[in-house]
Amino acid sequence: MQDLTIKEKIKKIKKTFPSNFTAKEKYDKIIKLGKKLIVLEDKYKIEANKVPNCQSITYIHSYKKNDLINFKGTSNSLISSGLLYILFQIYSNESPKTILLEPPNFIQEIKLNYILSSTRLNGIHQMYTHIKIQILKILAL
Repeated sequence: MQDLTIKEKIKKIKKTFPSNFTAKEKYDKIIKLGKKLIVLEDKYKIEANKVPNCQSITYIHSYKKNDLINFKGTSNSLISSGLLYILFQIYSNESPKTILLEPPNFIQEIKLNYILSSTRLNGIHQMYTHIKIQILKILAL
């Protein structure tokens, strides 16, 4: 999804979760996506990369390449890994401004907010907040 705009990426993710999917099918899809997440090297599993207030132990490493932001991450939960994978598919290879101005409203649009627990939904928002904080730190360098 590297050459797509953020709107096109969101549209593609929405197609991954058709409206006729049951809750179980959505969970199965999230878990399947979580298994695609590339393993994060231990050197990035540091406190600064740990997502606070997340139900799972989750790390996000953000880095700048050619003025665009990219991500690596991991979680000890397949559900959280799947949610990370979705966020990374949307936000990787985007400008800092685009990421900061495009919150993960697509979560409601694909109706994950109806199947995920409140702690998982909070985790998504914590992941996005952590991404924003890391971007601001990158921009300050």
